[in-house]
Amino acid sequence: MSTAPSPLGHHPTDLPSRLGGGARPGTVPLAWRNLVANKPRLVRSSSGIGFAVLLMLMQLGFEQAFFNSSLEVIRGLDGDILIQSIHKYQFATRDPFPRGDLDSARIVPGVASARALYADWFDFFWKNPFDGKIFLVRAFGFEPDAPVFLYPEVNANRANLKDADTVLVDRRARRFLGMGRAAAQSELNGAKVKIVGSFALGPDFQSDGTVMMSDRTFASLLRGTSGNPSDIDEGVIKVGPNTDPITVQQALRTALPDTIVVFTIEFERKFQAAVSSAGPIFAMGPSSALSSAC
Repeated sequence: MSTAPSPLGHHPTDLPSRLGGGARPGTVPLAWRNLVANKPRLVRSSSGIGFAVLLMLMQLGFEQAFFNSSLEVIRGLDGDILIQSIHKYQFATRDPFPRGDLDSARIVPGVASARALYADWFDFFWKNPFDGKIFLVRAFGFEPDAPVFLYPEVNANRANLKDADTVLVDRRARRFLGMGRAAAQSELNGAKVKIVGSFALGPDFQSDGTVMMSDRTFASLLRGTSGNPSDIDEGVIKVGPNTDPITVQQALRTALPDTIVVFTIEFERKFQAAVSSAGPIFAMGPSSALSSAC
């Protein structure tokens, strides 16, 4: 029994293949044909997507560089807990608190040591010992007999910092500071200082280089007078062995006034990456770039 042809003149058995019901060997998929139908449009679309991906990769790289450089100093602190003024927004700002509060922290149960760190980001001007140009640098001061950093080279040269107007310089600082080259002396805030060693830290997005010194030299160069500085920028707390830092943190909060904030160093590391303004800015970037490409 033969099948009658359709009114359109096609045999009924040809309809499934002509309507897409089955693919014959050698045919080109419809999606691919749509993709290559307009080659200039394909090139433009591919270029836009590739550019968006490139921007996302660059932004992820900047993000990692920002956070790694910002956290480098915090990772180098030899402690478990930090105490600072409640008005101090982040590590790289100066808002000192009275020395008496650090003395109160020393007698809290579970505290093995409470040491002072003096820091400044906006008041120390370094003179390049080779070309005489002056640049703003970051400065840290501490008691040579009570170190606050884990850097081996800093601790190895602590005894040399006991002499007046002696400093350690960051040999990984930006080259225009001249700290990476051998020099015996330079000037800091217009005063001659003797370079007694170096360490490897590197710049970040806020500072081109770092100078470390004793607390007495820090006070002398910052205020122009000799003697111990009266206020402290950071209190670096170490807990005793087999002691829970969270328990000590709670005890410190009870013992210290409301003007002092107490947090673990691990919290400060997470704060820099998640709570500071840079975190949301970087988080918005990849999604914005992708939305623009789409």
